Amino acid sequence: MPFVLPIIGSYSATVQLSALALLLLVSYLSRYARQAIGATTAAYLGFKILIPTVAWIIYICKGIAWLGFYIYFFKKAVIYAANTVDFILNDGLEAILKEAAKSNQRG
Repeated sequence: MPFVLPIIGSYSATVQLSALALLLLVSYLSRYARQAIGATTAAYLGFKILIPTVAWIIYICKGIAWLGFYIYFFKKAVIYAANTVDFILNDGLEAILKEAAKSNQRG
């Protein structure tokens, strides 16, 4: 049987179908039993569906947060590198060489 009930899945298909028929009969005859069976089924299915869904949402949120973290610091590193190159290529290299020449003349 490709479909098995969660609690009695190890039993034969005949036992599973008998349990389903009994639950159907009881829920047809009694309103309170129908509500209890419905609430139990909803809680079980909610638990089975909700837990993996929440786990996937947490993993996706973590991934987005880490991606933002990496993008932010990569952007900072590129800006620092660009400022360094700009400083060296403009007047910075010239000022460094002048200071080195002055220190060589003194010492």
